[in-house]
Amino acid sequence: MPAAVAAISPIGGKSKRHRSIRPPPCEPPLGTSTAPARRVVRLAVSLVVAACGTQQLVHALRFLAGPTRLEAGCLGCRVWTDESDESIVRYAEEWATEEAMRLRVRSERFTRLLEVLESAQEAPCVQFDFVTETRGLDYVAEVRDRDGTLETPPGV
Repeated sequence: MPAAVAAISPIGGKSKRHRSIRPPPCEPPLGTSTAPARRVVRLAVSLVVAACGTQQLVHALRFLAGPTRLEAGCLGCRVWTDESDESIVRYAEEWATEEAMRLRVRSERFTRLLEVLESAQEAPCVQFDFVTETRGLDYVAEVRDRDGTLETPPGV
């Protein structure tokens, strides 16, 4: 059952009473200064396709994404088209560790993904991000309320 907790708002600095759900005692919430270090690895792909081939490419990538989401170490996998330009298709995977990503890249399923990427009319943009730190509202509070005083940027 959620417990009522008094908290300092990192945005306004005023105390508010709100309801929050407490995380299990052995698992601090992610994105806070007490969170365990996680080295997440992200794969981000952007492809440009002819307008008539967008849906076919999205379908093929979604077909590959389903089983990928079930692999050990996969934190997420998604496919979407760019809002401002439907000829741009985006694909992203997030893995819990670099070792999990290495296993993925060596897999037969990743070979299928590469085959789909090679079918694009232009060379895809492929990027691997090695994320070593994730912060949440504790960062906002730290930046906005350094040394207990809210700083106002010059000219405001």
